[in-house]
Amino acid sequence: MPEEQKPLPQPKVEYVVPDPEGGIFTTYANNVQLGFTHYDLRMLFGELVDATPEKLVIEQRAQVTISYLQAKLLMMVLGQAITQHESLFGEVKIPPDMLALNTTTTTATNPPAYSRK
Repeated sequence: MPEEQKPLPQPKVEYVVPDPEGGIFTTYANNVQLGFTHYDLRMLFGELVDATPEKLVIEQRAQVTISYLQAKLLMMVLGQAITQHESLFGEVKIPPDMLALNTTTTTATNPPAYSRK
């Protein structure tokens, strides 16, 4: 019978935030697009800035690429955070029209530069 394996001791984690000019990059997103490879998952975060019946305009703000392991761990942590939030404030209901996956091809455009406020 094999010996019982003891968990490895966890190293102390030190989070270092570099001090870039103007501070750490922050943004808001209400739109996320996903891209996939065999090795990683790419999330493109954007903000819906204009909506008409004919067109949605989404400014793409940031791209984050992570491994599938990190994606799975993120999914677990997000699930725990949502469960905790819902236990305090009630169910987060997804509107029915948001349940359909958008699998259409999109084309990115380069709008004129805008100033950050």
